[in-house]
Amino acid sequence: MALTDSLGRRAVVNHPDPDAVLVTTWAQWNIDMAGFSGGGVDLAKVSKISLGVGIPGSTTPGGSGKLYFDDIALYPPRYIPGMGTPLATDLNGDGTVDFRDARIVGAEWLRSDYTAPPLLSWYKLDGNGLDSSGNNHHADPCSDPGGRVPLYAASMPGFTSAVDVNGGGDYLISRNAGAYMNGLDAVTIMAWIKSDVVDTDKGFIDFQTPNGNDSRDLRYDAAGASGGGINVIKVGVTTTAGEQKLESQSNVQTTNWQHVAITWSSGQNIKLYIDGVENAPTWREATRLGSLTGYSALHIGKGAKDNSAASSWAGLIDDVRIYDKVLTPAELTSVLNGTLGTVSNYHPLVSAANLSDNEPANSKMVNFRDLAVMLSQWRLWQLWPQW
Repeated sequence: MALTDSLGRRAVVNHPDPDAVLVTTWAQWNIDMAGFSGGGVDLAKVSKISLGVGIPGSTTPGGSGKLYFDDIALYPPRYIPGMGTPLATDLNGDGTVDFRDARIVGAEWLRSDYTAPPLLSWYKLDGNGLDSSGNNHHADPCSDPGGRVPLYAASMPGFTSAVDVNGGGDYLISRNAGAYMNGLDAVTIMAWIKSDVVDTDKGFIDFQTPNGNDSRDLRYDAAGASGGGINVIKVGVTTTAGEQKLESQSNVQTTNWQHVAITWSSGQNIKLYIDGVENAPTWREATRLGSLTGYSALHIGKGAKDNSAASSWAGLIDDVRIYDKVLTPAELTSVLNGTLGTVSNYHPLVSAANLSDNEPANSKMVNFRDLAVMLSQWRLWQLWPQW
């Protein structure tokens, strides 16, 4: 586009898209009049507007076809979505700061960051089912049909003992697990296991009464029904958006000691780690958003397929831990090495209404400081152009 004033001074503004003439649909071209100032044009004395394609002053043909123009208008600075400098306090993106944005602050009022103890439960299984996390989520013994309760036997070097489950229906149960599992948006579950058998469907962790559905458990699976593997480990979580299950590589079942861990967070894949190494699955369902739901009692020594009174894990289980976060690979390795120190479980304040972020960690909050920032720009508009 070119402008010529009454003194014959001419200035040109080019379309920002060099391939604009190849676009076959109508497209709006917003031109900042200040862009013509470089040619010395007096905008108060414009006498001619020119629109066209090509190099000014050149007579060399540059192609053929038709180019349509319509609705040429002159506007004062105004709000155009996507143009101009966005206002930080325009939370709903409508170009102005008003009561609609204040409502968003109100809806987020007093939301804060926090650091929570990440270890929800920790069963050392040193001759009992006590919870060593300090949260008192203790587990009680349950007997098989013959009356045998889980016994305790020697564990790996460095561990005191492990629970010995006979495969005939005995297990441990922590009945209030649903109270701290439901609502989590991230979790790590882990255990040391040593199976008496392979090519089996027996499980070692389940967060519901076993019913054949692998939606909240960790178990051995003789034949992966969805991934086609054999002698795999199968795990699953259930969220408010649905289930996500995973089947490991083939032939990971063993009668040796083995560390098994799963991690999951909202919108991310469930992952399986065996002896600290992430295992590439033969099959995994789509990611799930939301938070964990439908969790009830924690069964240590049972999986989904151990749904009869006479079925349970056959072997040893030790050092069962549940964390309210996704442990990093380095943290998982430190668990294996027995060197895991303090695990950070900081939950940042993620909110568009957090306009004033000068508070220290663990003290951030949507409050009057943020409202004051909004009021400082009250009724301002995101105008384009801005001179």
